[in-house]
Amino acid sequence: MPDFATIFYTIAASAYGVLMISNEDDKQCLNQFFDYFSKYVERIKASDKHSLYSKNTETLLENALDLLILFNPTELAEQAQYRVTQVIDAWDDRLALSVLLKMVFEQRMDFQHKDSMVYTQTLAELYLKLAEKYDGRYRTERATVMNILSDLTYFAGKEDSEDEALNWIVKSLELNPGDEFAKQRKKNIQDSLVTKEQIRRFNHDANNEIGGLTSNLKALQRLLESATIDPECLAYLQKINNGMQRMAAVRRSVQKQQPDFKSIDIYHIIKSLAEDYEKRIYNIPVFPEMSVYWDVDEDYFRLALNNLIKNCAEAFERKQIDFLQRKLEIRLEPVADHLRISIRDNAGGIDEKFRERIFEPYISSKGVQKNTGLGLSNARSEIELMEGTLQLASVQPENSTEFIINLPK
Repeated sequence: MPDFATIFYTIAASAYGVLMISNEDDKQCLNQFFDYFSKYVERIKASDKHSLYSKNTETLLENALDLLILFNPTELAEQAQYRVTQVIDAWDDRLALSVLLKMVFEQRMDFQHKDSMVYTQTLAELYLKLAEKYDGRYRTERATVMNILSDLTYFAGKEDSEDEALNWIVKSLELNPGDEFAKQRKKNIQDSLVTKEQIRRFNHDANNEIGGLTSNLKALQRLLESATIDPECLAYLQKINNGMQRMAAVRRSVQKQQPDFKSIDIYHIIKSLAEDYEKRIYNIPVFPEMSVYWDVDEDYFRLALNNLIKNCAEAFERKQIDFLQRKLEIRLEPVADHLRISIRDNAGGIDEKFRERIFEPYISSKGVQKNTGLGLSNARSEIELMEGTLQLASVQPENSTEFIINLPK
């Protein structure tokens, strides 16, 4: 009597091999695989399991899921459920669900495929749906899958991702309360949510306070300007005003607010910022010494320039360069379609090994730091919010560092 189960298995496995070698969506071959997959499943359903190899059933189900992901991903949820259920009915739930769980882990580890996270989530949710029917038989496995779904939703970056991730972790701990990893993840997410709420409240309160302080400061400046008063007092008020504007700009930058373009005197802003650093940098000439008006977001522009000047001041101090030798030269070059601003110091230059990564967060001229190295990254972000560019000059002056800002018209 012919062994039809083996024959059907061989034909299906051969079709799978052809599809994987060609890596082409051959409809005829694909239909042949699933046709003989179904014939194989029907055959083993009516057969004595002791005369069959369970490995063959596992292999064909793995093959079926592989092919759905490769050639029919839009129907993965529906078709995967159908194929796994076929094997559950024909063999048993333990074999079928173990294959499905294995595929969840494989897709989770397939970092090279751009949609692996989507496939992981689809298969993981299917596993939970099918395994839930068997009461407490798969508690640990289901808890593990819930942990995976927690990670996937957390890193999706959506507005409510952390809430969804926490929900999965809570469900996981209901099934497996002794999971120390899940307990720590729960605490981390809860701490993050608390921090976000504190930041939200701080932003709300800070917005109100900054607005009030700025308004009062401007009123005070107007009163003092009309009176006879020491110019040094006005200079300190200007520094306080600059600080208030930086705080407001940081808030807007963190929130990625759209830029508010206005024509402002770039030369005047740079000179006012330079005054804040007169005790740290001896000479900050700005050329040409004349007003240059350009459409920018004043907050973002001030913040970016302040970050660059501050970065320079820190380089001078770190390298212990004599105060009288410290020079930061800024040049404004308006052309037809953009404003070019060069910022050049004489602080000794940037180590060659850091130049390619200098704008990455937590990278400084000293290398990778835990709580430093954000200034240049932030400056670039602020310039890019205005659709401009910030980069190192292609040719660096000897013993110097030169940054170039290009702002479009």
